[in-house]
Parts: sequence; structure tokens; C-alpha cells
Amino acid sequence: MDSRKNRVGAVAASIVLLVVALLGASLVLNQRAGTLAGSSGGAVQALAASGLNFDYVVIILMENHNICDIYTHCGGTGTYMTALADAYSIALQDDYCNVNPSLPNYLCLSGATDFGCSGYDGGPNSNACTNSAWNSPSIVDRILGAGLTWKAYMEDMPSNCYGSDSGNYAVRHNPFVYYNDIVSNSTRCNQVVPAGTAGSALVADLASTSTASNYMWFTPDTCNDMHDCDVPTGDTYLSVLVPLILGSNVFLTQRAALLLTFDEGYGQPIYTVWAGPVVKTAYTSSTAYSHYSVLSTIESNWNLPPLTTNDQNAPNMNEFFTTPTGPDFSLSAHPSTVSFVAGQSATSTISLRATGGFNGTVTLNASSSPSGLTSSCVPLNISGSQSSTCTFTGSTTGSYTVSITGTNGSVVHTTWIGVTVTAPPTPDFSIAANPTSVSFVAGQTATSTISLQSTGGFAGTVSLMAVSSPAGLAMSCVPSSITGSQTSTCTIGGTTPGSYTAVVTGTNGTLSHSTSIGVAVTPSGPTARFTYSPLAAVANTPVLFDASSSSDSDPSATLEARWDWEGDGLWDTAWSPSLTGQHVFKDGGTYGVTLQILDSLGLVNTASQSVVVRSADDNVPPQVAILSPPNDTVLESADVTVVGTASDNVGIATIELSTDNATWTPTTGTTSWSGVVTLKAGTNNIYARATDTSGNKHVTVITVIANNPDRGPGVVPGLIDPTLPVLLVFAGISALVGTHAFLWNRSRTSRAARKKHSASVRRPETGIAIGGSSPPERPSDADRSTGAFGRGLPARGHPIPTGTAGATSRSGASRRGGPLRSSRRRRR
Repeated sequence: MDSRKNRVGAVAASIVLLVVALLGASLVLNQRAGTLAGSSGGAVQALAASGLNFDYVVIILMENHNICDIYTHCGGTGTYMTALADAYSIALQDDYCNVNPSLPNYLCLSGATDFGCSGYDGGPNSNACTNSAWNSPSIVDRILGAGLTWKAYMEDMPSNCYGSDSGNYAVRHNPFVYYNDIVSNSTRCNQVVPAGTAGSALVADLASTSTASNYMWFTPDTCNDMHDCDVPTGDTYLSVLVPLILGSNVFLTQRAALLLTFDEGYGQPIYTVWAGPVVKTAYTSSTAYSHYSVLSTIESNWNLPPLTTNDQNAPNMNEFFTTPTGPDFSLSAHPSTVSFVAGQSATSTISLRATGGFNGTVTLNASSSPSGLTSSCVPLNISGSQSSTCTFTGSTTGSYTVSITGTNGSVVHTTWIGVTVTAPPTPDFSIAANPTSVSFVAGQTATSTISLQSTGGFAGTVSLMAVSSPAGLAMSCVPSSITGSQTSTCTIGGTTPGSYTAVVTGTNGTLSHSTSIGVAVTPSGPTARFTYSPLAAVANTPVLFDASSSSDSDPSATLEARWDWEGDGLWDTAWSPSLTGQHVFKDGGTYGVTLQILDSLGLVNTASQSVVVRSADDNVPPQVAILSPPNDTVLESADVTVVGTASDNVGIATIELSTDNATWTPTTGTTSWSGVVTLKAGTNNIYARATDTSGNKHVTVITVIANNPDRGPGVVPGLIDPTLPVLLVFAGISALVGTHAFLWNRSRTSRAARKKHSASVRRPETGIAIGGSSPPERPSDADRSTGAFGRGLPARGHPIPTGTAGATSRSGASRRGGPLRSSRRRRR
């Protein structure tokens, strides 16, 4: 029952609409220039401008539906809108602006581009894309430029030209407040008005040609336009409003057209219908159209310049109108905008498009507005598929519009080219940094390369200077001056964490340009340190590790630690705020223990130490040998480098040197080692002591002679006897000869004889025998108690044999290989 009622209602509506259409058409056909017949009010005022297809147009924008949401023939629910489409003309393939959401589509319909606002629905002049629209021309500029009138009606808008959302008024559905030359111009702004209830303001203006505008736009509120409400709600709303528009005085007596369309669809064409007395009835088209086609139709109707190449190249919708079509043509320019430097030139190609069987010749004429350009088109006459190249020259900077008019008898069409003439560039340069941002740890550095770009024939040298903002960076650019294609490397350093801008300024005379480098100086982070105890670690015994001495460059930072006990690169513990740890080494040996410290900023630092662990049952002492200097060597220097080797069945822990067997100095290295000792004049003993990882020790010793007399107090100049240097030379030679003689005879003289000779020539003040060695050193009390000092000396660095671990044997080889006498016998 309901479906039958709907069908009956649709048929009835179609009949009514068809009657209205035919009546309007009959009235329009009786129109004569200047006056219109059939008006209930008699003669009406002359048209402001006669259009190709219509003299008045009303555009109604609905919201957010595909054609098949509306058109009942493909599943829609808009019964009235279907009847309207069936009675008049419908485009089945209108792909809107092929963008979402609403705003970019409204901009396409008014400015011939979405200005890059895809995905944006914000207010006027609120971001980069709306800023672009704000400073661009719109269809209003073209309408007014042709001497036509316009007006826009916004339902639920609180006041003229309102630029924000209010109630059911959405500012994004009002494209005209997105253009500065409308908003900032009170006359234009007052043409964007509230629509009143049910479009009452629009309907009232359509009652007379004195109040109706050539171009009229109507936006329903967000419920009636189907944005917030369903299709039946909007369909019912239009079933009341549209008949009022079509039945108005302007639509009944003038060449008027109504365009009913949607702002956007969702991957499908939108509902687009033309209606009115100049529109074909019961007409359907499958030609592909878009929002740019709406602008192209308006521009074609009133011969308006296009706004962009989008509307210039879009197909117009002239097929929907009853205007008789015969042989005709149109012109297009590519590109439609050109720019050149004053004194130079630019070109655009004019193409001819024939329709309705047109095959005539079109004569081209170019004119500039304002004057100041010279334009020439070659060839001047074109036909068929020919094109003409128009060349523009000028020496006065500025913006121009060149009109290219094509004429064939009474048929005249025009296309337009925007021309910008710019001033010749002056020699100049710019500099650029790569990279434009750097980051480094405090105390370190980073670099950025500065390159030079020249314009206008610039060929000078640019001096560079770098400044830190705020202060705190150290910067240097090398080289400090560049020219041509040269580059400079700027090194940036700093010790204070923070964010900085390094501004590099290039200067050449009065020319100065800068580039900036963002600099982030990060904290140096933590410093890992640790100790362990006991230092003489023993296998299978706990060793305590303490990292509490670790620190951080940020005093407020918190620290965590983790440990690798064996140095195998695998972390044996997880991160822990506890900076101490304990580990038991199962076997003796040397282990590389690694600590890693993590601070609360995410920065880390690592420290490693070698930990010597002795086996609990290791009693074998190490072996140590002195390789250099050789035993019994005469040395000329007081400071002597001693080099040697050591070995052990487990591992060497330390090697130490001494000249008195009491004070020990560590060497560098273990199995191969070296160190420095300072000798006194005369005979010296050099001791090397090796300690293995279990604490076992072993000592070896050599004897050397230092031929470097002790330096006495400084001598006052002028008090030296002139003969003293000669005497000293002879004394030194005598001492050297005596020493060598002593060493040569020593092995050929009995011990008793040597002892007697040594006593006879001893210097009481030094206790050193001339030509011999110093008396045997007496063992200390500690040596006597431990047996750590052997009485004899080994020949040429042979080690003193040791007994138990940690003690040096009391027995050993004599200097010439004989047995050592006991210390008891020596005390006799």
C-alpha cells in the first residue's frame, strides 16, 4: 500500500514539475531583448548581462551522499529528488572534486582548486591551505569583473559573513568567507546573508529581477542538507523549497537555471540535477563531470576567464540546456599562466576545439590588460586541429591578463592567459647547511657543511661567521670564506647540555644571508667505576664488587648497574639500582670483569678490570728474568730502563723493581715487562720480584755499575779553578781504567786476596771499594725471619731459587756458580 502511494506521489510530482517546466519554457521563448512577455507584473527590467544558456543561476549544495543514496532507480530513498531528476536533467557520472571532507569540495566549487586542503575541515585562514585560499581569487571575482551580480544565502547563519560555526551553521559549508577579498570588503561581505526560515530570503529575492542576482548560492543548515539528518528529511525539505524557487517570478519569466548537487560522495558519483525553464526535460547524461565542470559551465555561459587550469580544462555542462546548438568552437590556452623576467619573453599555445560540425577559420587577436605587453600569435588564423603560439614580451614589471579572442563571422570566443613580468634578479647568494640539525654528547663535537648558492650572476667571495644562540657553543668554519661551488665545514662543540641554534652568516659587502643549525648537546652521562675485595681473590671464595663510586654528569640522575663476571660479552646480571654485587669464581685465573652503568636519561658507560683469582692449592712460585741491562754492565745514566720476562703455571699478577730489596715499584706488563729504576754512582743491585695470581713470589737480581757521580750543590760562577776541568777529566779516566782493571783481575784473584785488597783501598767516606763492588748487603730483620733474602747474588740475572710460596730460598748459586755461605758464617 505504501509503495503504491509512493509511486503515485512520484508520478504526480513529475507531472507538476513537467507543467512548471513547460510553462517556464513557453514564457522564455516569448522573450525579446530588453523586456519579457508573460510576466504577471508586466515588463521587467533589462538583464544585466545575457548568458549563453541562462541569465540567472541558483546553486543548492547538499551534503555527504552518493547518487544511489538519493536516486530511487538505483536504491535511493529521495522520492522527490528522483521525480525532479526525471522531470528535468540528471548527470549520472559527477565525481565531485574527488576529495574529502567537505571544505576542499566547497573550495573547488568556488576557487577551482582544493588548495591542498584534502583531509582538512577547519575555519578560514586557519592553516597553510586555507591561507592559500585566503589570498586567491574566486568565482565572485569573475562574476563582478563581468558586471554581473551575486549573493549567497546561508541557513542558520547568525549574521552576514559569519566566520565561525554556530548552531546548525557550519562555516566550512560557506566557501565565501574563506576569501580575504570578500571578508575584508564590506560591500562583498554584505552579499553573504542569512537565508531565513526555509530559504525565505532567497525566495523573496527571486520575486523580482531587481532583487535577484545573476549568481545565487544557497546552503541549507546541517540537518536540512542531510549532513546530520537522513535522506528523507532533506528530501522533504527540498520538496517544499524547490517548487518555491521554480515557481518564483524570476524562474517563470527569465532564463533561469537551478543546480541541485552534493558537496562530496564516497568513491561513487554524486546526485547532480539541472532544473528550470532553460533546462532539457527528461534528460539523462553519462558524461563524466566534476565540480570544476560547474565553474566551466558558468564561465562558458558568461564568457568569464577561468580561475585555474582545472576549470579551464573541465568539460562544461552545456548539454543540459535547451539553447540551440549549431557549428561552434572554443579556445583554450596552455599554459594559462606564464611568468618571465622583464626584457625576456614567454609563450602559450592556443588550441581550437570545434563543435557542431564547425569547420571555419578562426582569426586570433591578442590584447593586454593593463597595457604594457607586446603579444603576437603565429599563425594568426587557425582551423581544424591547428594551434597557434602566442609570444609575450614586456619590460615593465607587473601582473597582466592577455585576452586571446577568436572570431569567425558572428561567433566569437575568448580565452585568457595570466602573465607576470618580474624584475631582473640582482647578483645575490644564499647559504645552506647540511645537516640542519646535529646532536652530540657534551665535550664532543659535530659538523655541518655550508654550501653557497649564487643567483643573478653573483661571483663574489662570501665570508662566514658562526654565532651560538644562546651562548655556549664553540664553532669554527673551515675555510672561513667560500666562493663558487666551494663548501665550508663548520665544527660545533660544547660542554653544557641544552638546545642551541648555531647561526652561520655569510657576508659579501652589503649582502648578508644566514642559515641556522639546530644543535642538541646531550649530557655526557655516567662514568662507571668499581672496586673489589679482597684484592687477592681466591677461587671458590666470594668476591665483593662495589660500583658506588660511579657518577653522572647530571647530579639528579639515578643509576643502575649490571655485571659481566667473565668478560664474555654476556651480562650475568639484570639492571639493578643496587650498585654492589658478589661473585664466586670457581677456578683460578685472570678474569675480565665488566660493569655497565645506566642513568635515568638512558645513557650508559662501561668499565672493565682484570681480576686475578688464585687457586686455593697453588704453591708453585713464578719465574722471572731480567733481560736488560745485562749483569755486570757499566752504565752512564742514572735512570735505567729494565726489561724482562716472567712466567707461571697459573698466571702472573705483578712484576716489581727495587734497588734496595725493600722499596718496590710496579712495572708495565707481566709476562713481558719493563720499568725504570734510578741508580746511585757506583755498584748497584737491581731486583725484580714476580707475584703470581696465587700470591707466590720470586725475586731475581743483577749487579750493575753506574758511572754517574752524584750531583753536588750548584757551583757559583767565577769561583771555579780554571785547571779543575782538566783534573776532573783525568780523574774520571783514572777511575774508569781502575774499574775495568778491577773487574778483569777479579776472576783471577783468590777471594782472600781480593778481600785484603778491597780493605786496603776502601774509601772511608763512601764505603765503596775502588775497582770493586759494594760490600754485601745485610739482610733485614724481616728477611732473617722469613728467609726472603739470599746472601749470594746470582750470575747475570739468574733467579734466586725459592722454597715455599711467598718466600725466597736461602740457598742458591754463588756469583760464579759456587755455593752460598750461610748468614751465620758471614756474621763471624
